[in-house]
Amino acid sequence: MTESRSDMRNGEIGPEAARKTRPTSQTADRALDVLRAMLAARRPLTLSEIAQACCLAPSTTHRLLASLMRQNFARQDADTAKYALGLGLLEFGYAILNDLDVRELAAPALAELNRATGETVHLAVLDGHDLVYIDRRDTHHGVRVNTSIGRRGTPHTTGVGKALLAHLPDAALDAYLARVPLEPKTANSITDPVALRSELARSSARGYATDDGEDKDHVCCIAAPILGRGGEPLASISISVPDSRYTLDQLVDFVPRLLEQTQRLSRHFGYHA
Repeated sequence: MTESRSDMRNGEIGPEAARKTRPTSQTADRALDVLRAMLAARRPLTLSEIAQACCLAPSTTHRLLASLMRQNFARQDADTAKYALGLGLLEFGYAILNDLDVRELAAPALAELNRATGETVHLAVLDGHDLVYIDRRDTHHGVRVNTSIGRRGTPHTTGVGKALLAHLPDAALDAYLARVPLEPKTANSITDPVALRSELARSSARGYATDDGEDKDHVCCIAAPILGRGGEPLASISISVPDSRYTLDQLVDFVPRLLEQTQRLSRHFGYHA
C-alpha cells in the first residue's frame, strides 16, 4: 500500500492502482463499443444484436445499455424494446462542430453556393483515413442527394474526398494508398491506385475534383479544397446533384462560383498560390 501511495504522489500509477483502474477502463471501452455498434447499424437494434456485434454477454450488454440510458446516450423504444443512440450525444457532436473554425467561416460560402445554384452543398474534412461531412445546405428540389452531417465516407470515391486527397503531401498520400483498400461503391469507382493517382494529379492541376457516379449511382458532384498556409487541405466544399437534373459536364459550369468561395477561404487561412 505504501508503494502504491508513493507512486501516486510521484504522478505514477503503481501496480495496485493499475489493477483498480482496469475494470473501469474496460467498462468504458465496452460502453463505447456499444455506442459504435448502434452508430454503425443506422437502425434500432435488439439487445441480442448489440451483444453479438460487441462480442459481449447479453447480461453485460444490458447493464451497459442501462448506464448509457441513464446518461441519455442511448434510448429504448417502448413498443419494440430496441435500442438506438440517445439525444444526449448531440451535445458532444454540436460542441465539436462549433469548435471547428473552418465550419463557422465556411458557412456563408455554403449558403451563397446553395442560393446561387439551388443545389446541395457539402463541407467535409478528413479524419484519419475517413471523410466526415461536417455541414451542408440542402437543395429546394424534391429529388436531392441524401447525406447527413456527421456521416463518414470514403475519400477516394467522392469528389469532396478527392479534392482533399489531391492536396495531401506525398508521404501522406502514399500512406493512405498503402493502408486503405480502394473498395468500389459503384461500377464507376476508381479502385486502381495508379488510376487514382492520375485522377488526383488532374484534380490538383485544375483546382477542383469531380465525382461522376463513383460514390452513389446517378449522383455527380464537383468539389474544391480549402487550403491552409502551407497548402495543406483543411476542408473541401462540393456541389452535388442527381444526374437527372445535371450531367457532370453541365455541373462543371458552376466551377468558377465554387473556386471563388474556396479560394477566398484559403486566403483567409493564410494560403497564397
